[in-house]
Order: sequence, then C-alpha cells, then structure tokens
Amino acid sequence: MKKKDELILEVVEDIDYSNGSITILEEGVRQNADATFMFDFTHDDSSDIVYLTNPTVHQSTLQSIPYYYFAYKFNDSVQSKTRTQFIHHLKVEAPSPEKERFVRDAITKFNSMVPVQQFEYIVYPQSASPLTRHIVDELCRVVLPEYSIGTIEMTKDMPKNIGFDYERYKLHLQNATNPDGTKKYGNENMIQSALASAKEQMDKIHALDYFSIARNIKGKYKPFLERYYRFKTEKDAKIYKAIESGKVLVVDDILTSGTTLFQLFKAIKTVNPAITPTVFTLLGKGSEG
Repeated sequence: MKKKDELILEVVEDIDYSNGSITILEEGVRQNADATFMFDFTHDDSSDIVYLTNPTVHQSTLQSIPYYYFAYKFNDSVQSKTRTQFIHHLKVEAPSPEKERFVRDAITKFNSMVPVQQFEYIVYPQSASPLTRHIVDELCRVVLPEYSIGTIEMTKDMPKNIGFDYERYKLHLQNATNPDGTKKYGNENMIQSALASAKEQMDKIHALDYFSIARNIKGKYKPFLERYYRFKTEKDAKIYKAIESGKVLVVDDILTSGTTLFQLFKAIKTVNPAITPTVFTLLGKGSEG
C-alpha cells in the first residue's frame, strides 16, 4: 500500500493551476457530471469513453463489407446511455474546435494508412446530421487540398417507396431456431402471423415523414428492406456505374447497428455489382459487434 504523501504527489501531476483555480485535468473523452463532454488530446486514461491520443485506424470485416475502416471506438466499459449521449453530442450539438480536431485527426490517420488520393469518388449517405458532410469536407480540405475528387450523395428514399423482401423474410422465419435448436416458428400459422406483422410495420413506415425512417424501423426488419437508399440524381448513378476500377471511398459518420451501410451497399451493388468499395467511419466497432 502506498503512503499518503506518495498519493498526493501523483495527484499534483494532474492538477492545472493556469486559471488560478485547482482543476483536475480531463483525459481523452470524458463525460462531466452535467452530462457534457470534454476532449483532451494529450492524455488517455482507462476510464475514458474514447481514447484520443495517437488514434489507430482499425480495419474490420462487416457483413458484405470486406474493406471497412474506422478511427475511434467506444471502450468496452462505456454504458449504452453514455454512448447515445456522446453520439448526440457529435451529430446534433453545435460545432466546436474540439469536435473539429476529433474529425481531423481521424482523417489524417486514415489517410496515412489508406491514401485517399487513390480514390476517384467519395460516396456518402445523406443524413439528418451535418457530421457526415463535415467528414467529407474535411477529407477534401485536409487530405486533398490540391487534388480533385468527386463526391456522390446517396439519399434515403421517400418512405412510401421503401419496399420489403417478403420471400426472403419468410425463408428467414422458416429457418429461425430457438437457443435449444427447436424451430422458432413451428407451424405455418406462426409464420403467416409474423409476415402479417411485417406488413403492418411497412404500412406504418409508408406513412412516416422523411427523417423518421431509421428511428421507426424495428431492427429485425431492417435487413429485408428494399429501395431504402438511392443515388440522389440519375447523373450520380451513371457516374458510379462508370467507375469500373472500384476506386470509391464510402464515408459515413458513425456505425451503430450497421443498417445505413448495409442498405447503402445494397443500393450500390444494384448499380455496379462488380465494385467493392472501401468504407470509412469516424466511430465504429469490430466484426464481433
């Protein structure tokens, strides 16, 4: 056990007197008592939400996305509520120098690992938040100040146009099992009931406003959606189809459930099945997520 004076010496190293008051320095990204967040780019601590010093770009393989990279990830001990609050902070709250550096450092690190100059176009999903657009702007400004690169925007389709693959969903129901190996939907009546529930869900989706789509679609239905994303213009679709080299970088802000990327990939593959784009997100998770 350490002596009391030894503990005091350790604490003094983490004290800032610059403003005439004693303030414990925050390290990495931490949540304050008032639910705000503080960024420190010089120290990391085991209790941080996200490590910031010397960010490492992670490569992972997600479903149907073999070339996926992300700059930051939540520490395993971070609670779901805190994750949601931090994502809201990044996407919704006002810009700040700290958030701008958070993006810039990630892009610089990614570019050192996967040079952005190799790509001909950046494809990105339209979003209710400005964060994705900010990442794209920073890629062009910081990494490519003297290099011309095109951008193609993909947008969520109008709710009334979103479809559902009922045949594939029915096959999924027929093959679904419980933990003990028994059929989850043991007879045709159960399967038809589940299909009817999906139909009711789609009727509700078709009545939603534009920005409510993602929030109101239950997770179990998301893999079976059709026409969820589309190219914003016919010109963009033709440009994408013309890129046979596959030198396309797909950019999104934050990977949570993966729905946006999976649906975006489905839309891309309908235009050019031969292309396997590279994907970059600011915050992400590994294949085990």
